[in-house]
Amino acid sequence: MIVYELMHYHAEIAVMYGEGNFIGLFTSEEAMESAKAHCRTLPGYRDYPHGFCSIERHISGIPQAYGDTVFAVGLTVWEKSYAYNYESFPELFWCETDAEAWCAQFKQLNQGLMKNAGVDVEIGVGQIKLDSLQHMVCAEGFTVERYPDQPE
Repeated sequence: MIVYELMHYHAEIAVMYGEGNFIGLFTSEEAMESAKAHCRTLPGYRDYPHGFCSIERHISGIPQAYGDTVFAVGLTVWEKSYAYNYESFPELFWCETDAEAWCAQFKQLNQGLMKNAGVDVEIGVGQIKLDSLQHMVCAEGFTVERYPDQPE
C-alpha cells in the first residue's frame, strides 16, 4: 500500500529539531492536503507556508488486524558529542515483528557502525496511526526561539 508522508521544514526548525517536523502518514492525497490546510492555520506553519514536503512511501508486508496502525523503523546516528545527528525512518511495516526483524538484520549487517565508528546508533520501532497528526507541534503550532546571536 502507498501512503503519503507529510513533513514541514524551515531554517529555524533545523536549529531546534535537526530535521524538521514529521506531521503524519496519510492514506490519500486528499487526507494529506486536509492535514496541510489544518497546519497552515497554526503558528509557525502559517509563517512558513511553503515548508511542506510530501513523499510517497510503501508499507511492507500484508495488512494486519491493526487496520489503521503501521510500524516504522526509526534510525538515529549521533556524533559522540551529540553535536549533530542523522535521523531516518527507512521502512514502514504492517506487522511489528517484521519491523523488529528489519532492525535485527540492520544490526547484524552493520556491526562495525554499531560498535566502532565513533557514533551512537539508536534503532527502534514505533507505531504510527494513519491519517492522524503525529506531533504535538501539529496540534499547537510552534514558535521559533532564536539564540541571542542568531539573526532575525
